[in-house]
Amino acid sequence: MCRMKSFCSIFLSSLIMALSLCGCGAATEQQKVISAITSELYTCPNNEFVKAYKDEISGTNAPKQTTTLTEENSPSLKYLSSVYKPQFTPSGYESFMQKAFAFKYQISSIEKAWSSKVLKTDIQSDSKSKYTFTCTLEVTDASGKNSEQVVSGSLEFDETNRVR
Repeated sequence: MCRMKSFCSIFLSSLIMALSLCGCGAATEQQKVISAITSELYTCPNNEFVKAYKDEISGTNAPKQTTTLTEENSPSLKYLSSVYKPQFTPSGYESFMQKAFAFKYQISSIEKAWSSKVLKTDIQSDSKSKYTFTCTLEVTDASGKNSEQVVSGSLEFDETNRVR
């Protein structure tokens, strides 16, 4: 009996050490970036964005009507830049902002009084740099009714682990 306990103890210790050394189950840097982006993108409304946007439209920090919105004169764009820009290459960030996903989701959640949060994100690697993801969201409409929605997408990384 004592030998069995000793064997089990050694076996379990060895198994734990082997798993920790091989990194099984550890998220890659790319998976961490994808989780951060999707969490920020699909958690609506975002209180920091809402404050920046309301300051902007209320006139507190509003750019002039004739001014092109930039990160320098728009609190909401400045906020989005601080969140997303470090995770993208310059061209990847430009493309992401041109599609205006982050801006549209946040504005829609404010104007239509809905909210969402990420329940689960599944990430698959197609290659060393290409990933696909599926997010399960809990969406609450203006009346308080909850539903689950699934969104999916793909991202490609450069050699510095930034989204292209």
